[in-house]
Amino acid sequence: MNTARPLGFTLIELLVVIAIIAILAGLVSVGLPKALEKAKIADVQGDFRVLSTALTQYFTENQSYPPAYGFRLPPPGADPVPHFLGTHLNFANMLGALDYYDRFSEGSGYDTNGNDNIDLLEYQPYNVGGDELVAVDSGLFNGVLLPAGRLKKEARPYVYAPYYSKQMDKIHREIEKVQPGGIWDGQLWNEEFEMFRSNAPNLRNPPPRYDGFVLVSKGPEENTHGVVVPPNEAAFVGSVTNPDDVFIVLALRTAYLASRDVNKNGKLDFDFLARSRGDEADPKAYAAEAYRLLPDGSAAGGPIIYHQAP
Repeated sequence: MNTARPLGFTLIELLVVIAIIAILAGLVSVGLPKALEKAKIADVQGDFRVLSTALTQYFTENQSYPPAYGFRLPPPGADPVPHFLGTHLNFANMLGALDYYDRFSEGSGYDTNGNDNIDLLEYQPYNVGGDELVAVDSGLFNGVLLPAGRLKKEARPYVYAPYYSKQMDKIHREIEKVQPGGIWDGQLWNEEFEMFRSNAPNLRNPPPRYDGFVLVSKGPEENTHGVVVPPNEAAFVGSVTNPDDVFIVLALRTAYLASRDVNKNGKLDFDFLARSRGDEADPKAYAAEAYRLLPDGSAAGGPIIYHQAP
C-alpha cells in the first residue's frame, strides 16, 4: 500500500535548515566587517596614490606643493590678515580630484579625533571656489558659529599637511640637542623650535615653498589619535609664542608626527598599517617603550598615513 508523504518539511529538516542559516549568519557577521574594512583601506591607498600624483603635478608646475595652513594671502585690496586658512585641498578642484574624501569619515565628518568638537585643523572649507580664503579670526573656530551638525555628518577630505624641509630639519636638530636620539611628543610647542621671527629666509612664515607633505585618513578606528589634533589643543596653542604662527605650527606638528620613524626602519611609527601588520606597535621595536604610544597616549592602531618626503 502506497502512502503519500505529507507536504512540507519535517521538524528535523526545519531544524537543520535553521542551524545552517545560523552558522552562515555567524560567518557573515564575523567576516563581513573585516572584508569591508580591507576594502576601505584599499580605497584609501588608491586615493592616496591619485592625490600624490596630482600633488606631484602641481609641484612640477609650481616648484612647491599647494599651501594649506598658516600662510598669508589676503584677497586683493584687503588689509593684510596674518592667519588665513586656504581651502582644504582646493587644488584638487583644478586637478579633477573632487571626489576624494576620507573613506572612514562618513557619518563623523570633520571630527577626526572623536571628541565631538571641531578643532583648528579639522575644519577646512572645501567648497569655497577660486582663490577665496577664510580668515580664522572671523569666528569660525570659537565653537559657536560652526555648523557643527553638518560638519559631523558629511564626509571630509583627507587631512593634508605640507611642510618645508628646512623647518622640519630645525625641529629635528633642536630635539637632538635636548635629547640625542629622542623624539618630540607633540604635546607642546618647544620654544627652541621658534623660527618664524628669524631673518633667515628658510625659516620665515610663510616658507619660500613646501617640498614635502603628509596625507592622513582617520583609518578603521575613525580616530587620528592626536596626530592631527593635540590632546590638549588649548595648551598647545598657548605654547606658540606668536598667534600668527598657530596654523603653520600645527601643520608642522602633524607633518612631524605623521612622518616619524624613530627606529629608522623605513616604517611610519603611527601608521595603522605599519602598526597592525608590522611591528611598529611592539615595545621591542623602540629604544624606549613609550615611543610606541600614539600622541594621545594610547597603544591603538592609529590613522592611515601617506608621507611624501622631499
